[in-house]
Amino acid sequence: MVKCPLCGFSFELDNAEALCRQCAMTRACPWVCCPNCGYSLSPEGGERRTGAPAASPRLSGLKAGQRAVIEDIDPALKPDQLKVLAALALLPGVEIVLVRRFPSLLVRAGERQIAMDRALARGILVRLPPSSPPSTG
Repeated sequence: MVKCPLCGFSFELDNAEALCRQCAMTRACPWVCCPNCGYSLSPEGGERRTGAPAASPRLSGLKAGQRAVIEDIDPALKPDQLKVLAALALLPGVEIVLVRRFPSLLVRAGERQIAMDRALARGILVRLPPSSPPSTG
């Protein structure tokens, strides 16, 4: 039995491996994904995959109007912060737009707008599109 460190869901590795068969990654991939939230982890120790390089931009560094896709979540975030991100469905693969930076960061994900503090935003690693001009929406 494995417990996801992001959402807290407990699952058998066999359940996760069924999802892995549908993944575009090679069969040699050493990671499994939580069937509940898709969080990548090691099947042996449950340690978090660090898929984004340390130099990856963070949500806290985006400019107002800039688009990005959540690439990874910093494993150094506190468990409560991870639960908040999971509850808000701010998970890897989600496209976001930073609406404003002050007084708190306001992020649009789909039709939802979410306010967050800078400490939480620093824990969200993002991937910028090839050209990421400010959004007008």
